[in-house]
Amino acid sequence: MLSTQPRARIGVFLSRYVHHPNNYGARTGVATLGENTVDFINFLLALLIAAVVLLIVDRLNIGLKVGGFVNAVVAALAIAVVAALLNWLFGVLGLTIGGGILGAIVALVVAAVILLIAARIIPGFEMSGFGGAVISAIAIAVVYWLVGWVLSLFT
Repeated sequence: MLSTQPRARIGVFLSRYVHHPNNYGARTGVATLGENTVDFINFLLALLIAAVVLLIVDRLNIGLKVGGFVNAVVAALAIAVVAALLNWLFGVLGLTIGGGILGAIVALVVAAVILLIAARIIPGFEMSGFGGAVISAIAIAVVYWLVGWVLSLFT
């Protein structure tokens, strides 16, 4: 089904599925992916990147242990679910994480708690206490930033 709105790109490899108006205003006629398919592909890419980030932090030996790639994918999914539940709970309670240094500290503690909860749920995913969870949360944030920076070089 052709749409009159151009769809968002997911990198160079999927750009052939996206409709772009040519110089005359007409569509090029190439196949499109539905919005649900694009959202699902975005989700899978984000899940794989999160798993790779967990594996990188695991290799740093700073308190986070992941049993392998499959465990890293399951852990990334569990961390996303726990984070969504905590954000929902904060919203229900009317709590917000502010900005600035205090907001960053609160976000770091929340991330550490999310890692600790996920470690209790997933076999093969281990944390070495709250200190290890805080250090791992910092490392995960730094690695995510680096991955985002590297990926932005190619777009």
